[in-house]
Amino acid sequence: MADDQVLVLDAGSSSIRCHIVSADSRIVRSASRPWAYLYEPDAPELARAFDPDACWKSVEEAISECVGHTASGHLCISAVAVTSQRQSLVFLDESGGVMYAGPNTDLRAVFEGFSLDFEHGHVVSAATGGRPAFMTAPGKLAWFRDHRADVYARIANVLTLADWLTFKLTGNLGCERTLASESGLTGVACPGQVLSVFRRLKLDCPIPPVHEALSVRGAVCRPELGISGPVPVVTAGADTQCGLIGMGIVDHGSAGIVAGWSATVQLLSSITDPSPGVKMWSGCFQIPDLGIIESNTGDMGNSLGWLADLLFGETSDPYRAIDEAAKTVSVGSDGVSAFLGPQAMDASSLSMKLGGLTFPTPLSLGGPTRGQIGRATLESFAYALRANLEQAEGAAGFDADEIGLGGGITRIPVFNRVVVDVVGRDVMLSSTHDVTAIGASLVARRAIGEIPSLSEAVERRSPNNTRLIPDPQPALEYEDCYQEWLRIQGSLGYMMS
Repeated sequence: MADDQVLVLDAGSSSIRCHIVSADSRIVRSASRPWAYLYEPDAPELARAFDPDACWKSVEEAISECVGHTASGHLCISAVAVTSQRQSLVFLDESGGVMYAGPNTDLRAVFEGFSLDFEHGHVVSAATGGRPAFMTAPGKLAWFRDHRADVYARIANVLTLADWLTFKLTGNLGCERTLASESGLTGVACPGQVLSVFRRLKLDCPIPPVHEALSVRGAVCRPELGISGPVPVVTAGADTQCGLIGMGIVDHGSAGIVAGWSATVQLLSSITDPSPGVKMWSGCFQIPDLGIIESNTGDMGNSLGWLADLLFGETSDPYRAIDEAAKTVSVGSDGVSAFLGPQAMDASSLSMKLGGLTFPTPLSLGGPTRGQIGRATLESFAYALRANLEQAEGAAGFDADEIGLGGGITRIPVFNRVVVDVVGRDVMLSSTHDVTAIGASLVARRAIGEIPSLSEAVERRSPNNTRLIPDPQPALEYEDCYQEWLRIQGSLGYMMS
């Protein structure tokens, strides 16, 4: 029906979000709840684990807020779409109870992962698309085997976070392919390849059946959620891949930038196992005959949040304050440069690096202003995005014929303008920053047969996007700034060798 809406659950890095998305791909209502974490006295300092009961309660509250307070007072939900952060895992026992649920920021398996990479790196990399073992199932399972043998012995199913939410909604176990490949639960090109890897690593990893994103995984079986009728549930895939779909990137040769907590550059290729080398990742896409080359800048949104609070924490909207201050500063930020983490990806070397700000001295001539620091940071993000785009294109052997831009950081207009001028090419700016929710809703509509194809769906949305064209003079000035930023970035050393 034309007025049918999709309920999207987006289990992101900072919170669980629920959205109601209309048939014309508008978010008409949203609710969010923060994640709840467990205290683990026997785990390493950098370990993080969700409190599964508290998290599910947050999911119920977010759904109830959206379903119970619609603008029209009437809600007709045609499907529920579930997406989540990548490399987040849930271990279940035989009865379906949660023994471990961890976000992608859980670093408990750093040492176990490095050991696996050192001894079996080429095998693990080939199966998991290049991701280091500590981020994926092999590393996490090795940690539990070595440190919590009682838990390890009772693991009956290994799921991704979105697949666990789907299980809670429907009672059906399974793994969606794009999320499974991101988490080391299935091979990028050969699904069965990962099973031989686990045998070689002497790890038990019981994995439920792997499903395509464009399939229905069951129906909502929880009447307490207030969702009436046998509403189908679709695990829509990894949040970044959903973001590409939401901004209209679904064809070979197109690239998407999802600038959120982290910032990813993903280039679509008709080669389903792109093998981009040791520096980058490869992955699956919701359209089965397309693969992904990914070059990731790191925690861009996290860095921006830290800086916004530091510079403008006293304001009601620190991000708007950064934008307003940055508008007053010229190209190049008057010699101020920022190195706050985002850079060209190198998955083969993930040690901590030095960072900071550089600016003209002596300070008696006038230190950097908040506007200069803010703009320099946004410029550094754009430099990092260009470096990753060029790296991905180099691995693919072709330049992207279309570049999309979306994600939370696109709420800052100066950022969008700087990206276009630094990249020096036309960029399609999404009409909404929450591209993941839009993409997940489109996947669900395709899975239940409401739309004939994802390509046709995004073509209908494309006129709503804005084509940003580089300004020739700033683009020329940024060329020198970019090369200088790369030079300084390359000279910064590692904190640990």
